[in-house]
Amino acid sequence: YAKRVCNLIGLVGLRGISVLESSGDEGIGSACRAVDGSPQFQPIFPATCPYVTAVGGTQSYAPEIAWTGSSGGFSNYFERAWFQREAVGDYLKYHISNETKRYYSQYANFSGRGFPDYANAGNRYEVVYYGELYGTGGTSAASPMFSALIGMLNDARFKAGKSALGYLNPLLYSVGFQALLDVTLGQSVGCDGTDPQSGETVPGAGIIPYAHWNATEGWDPVTGLGLPDFQKLLDLVLEL
Repeated sequence: YAKRVCNLIGLVGLRGISVLESSGDEGIGSACRAVDGSPQFQPIFPATCPYVTAVGGTQSYAPEIAWTGSSGGFSNYFERAWFQREAVGDYLKYHISNETKRYYSQYANFSGRGFPDYANAGNRYEVVYYGELYGTGGTSAASPMFSALIGMLNDARFKAGKSALGYLNPLLYSVGFQALLDVTLGQSVGCDGTDPQSGETVPGAGIIPYAHWNATEGWDPVTGLGLPDFQKLLDLVLEL
């Protein structure tokens, strides 16, 4: 099912439509169990689909700090995407210790598609619900905000007589990272028996001691390649 849906999303990208998705608000995971009941990190679909641009979250600015609930990791269904081989390969080679990789390899598929791809502010949003103003946040707020920026970039391209950006990931991994702000502080957590977002106990959850991903230089499984700098992205896409 996941692969079929992912392929359909890929067809949407061929039509010039960018598909963005929140990476999730569970950090490394909350239930953290495989189908057979064994402990496992919890990659979230459809963010793990390589044809989706997955957006994680941050929780502060000046400096930017990764949000503890920003979901990320490595897919159990999709292999590492061709466009991210260098970025994810550098993370695994330079920014996570061999000891940690050996320990985490029991629970994560390091050859799988890495997510998220990018990040955006994940807190201090306000929404109007039945005429009342409420505070909200999470990657379900970060992703629509990133989508709005893509819409503005497409609008600028249309005015310049250019086409829509469409499938974003190959562009942003190859040259777009130059227009992103790398996040190197903070970490995501999870798999400790509680929900990373709410703090509530998750009945029957798998427990994986010390489970976390660090935000690092370059791509990482908390904030991806980083946050968008709109002006730099605008200049970049108008040159294409």
